[in-house]
Amino acid sequence: SAVAALMGLLGAASLHSLGSIHSEFSEVMNDRYPKLRIAGEIKAVNNDVSQALRNLFVVSDPDDIKAQFDVIDGSSKRTNANIEKLTQTITSDAGKQALARLNTARAEYRKPRDKVIELLKAGRNEEAKIALLLDLRPKQVAYMDRLEDLVQLQDKLMAEAGSDVERVVAQARVTILVLLASAAVIALLMALWIIRSVTRPLAEAVSVARGVA
Repeated sequence: SAVAALMGLLGAASLHSLGSIHSEFSEVMNDRYPKLRIAGEIKAVNNDVSQALRNLFVVSDPDDIKAQFDVIDGSSKRTNANIEKLTQTITSDAGKQALARLNTARAEYRKPRDKVIELLKAGRNEEAKIALLLDLRPKQVAYMDRLEDLVQLQDKLMAEAGSDVERVVAQARVTILVLLASAAVIALLMALWIIRSVTRPLAEAVSVARGVA
């Protein structure tokens, strides 16, 4: 019947809407959010490097000095791995451009960073301090700015995904309401038709009976 067909359409529309919502939600949780987490880890690692460099100016115990250099060495490996993850997962043109700028800024930052490390290892702390303030610090700021650009881009994409979910929900609500209203109207018309199909013969029978009487 028409009502059954509309109910079938209602079910199909609901399933389609749920599928769209699931797809958008999965994209946020499996793509957008992990990229933000990776960017956050890169920033945290950079902070660890900054702290280790500062510590190298004040510690004197050989074990402490070695521990700080180990932190710096480990940070490079972690950041390399995170950059590789971003390279493999970022697919948009804007994202690729932001990542390219981040890689450029990181390469420019690592040159003065490595210079400061060499000076510290050579015991030339005063020169290292000057190099850190004049050369390393500006490059580090630029590096973090490019990382923030990437974070803001991912934030924007997450917001757009959220808007897409809201749009899908709104469309589903309208579609379901229209189908429900249509089903109600058809059910009402069918009920009226059934009532008339029953009452009309009865009325005619009563009229005939009265005529005979």
